[in-house]
Amino acid sequence: MSKPEVRIEKYYPGILEGLIRSAVGNDDEDQYIAYVTAPSGEEYSGVGLSEEEAEEKAMEVYRGCVNEEDEPDDDCFIATACISALGRSKSCTELSTLKLFRDTYLKQTENGVSLLREYAVIGPDLVSRINTRADALELHRRNFDELVRPCCEMIANLRYEEAISHYVSFVRNLDRMLS
Repeated sequence: MSKPEVRIEKYYPGILEGLIRSAVGNDDEDQYIAYVTAPSGEEYSGVGLSEEEAEEKAMEVYRGCVNEEDEPDDDCFIATACISALGRSKSCTELSTLKLFRDTYLKQTENGVSLLREYAVIGPDLVSRINTRADALELHRRNFDELVRPCCEMIANLRYEEAISHYVSFVRNLDRMLS
């Protein structure tokens, strides 16, 4: 089993500002974000008031997401697919925001874990159905503009439950549309 790479950065203002400050819970102290990169290239994150705390949280998320074959589960199926189809980097701000939200918020609540389990079943199938269509690129653009971008804005503005509700509603409507 290969050891994951760890990168730690001091907190900086930006789109992730609200999410990081909320996850750490203290606006007055220095804050850090740690990224753990699995051997497959998948990235997991954690935040803390010290470098050690951020790394510990990121490693906790990493260990909870990596399966026995050392291949991480990717809970961002639709977002990853549309970002890839549009030629954007898998380390773009939007995907990083969604993954950080998944790791620091959704995976910390019973309802969030339940939603992620449901999405792990439906997400890959939706992406497969999109990719077999003649208008796949158009659908990926729509998913980015109407799902990914709005959810990232809601997360950045600390409207977490609204982002969850929008994502769930959008995915269910997409499922109906593709049926």
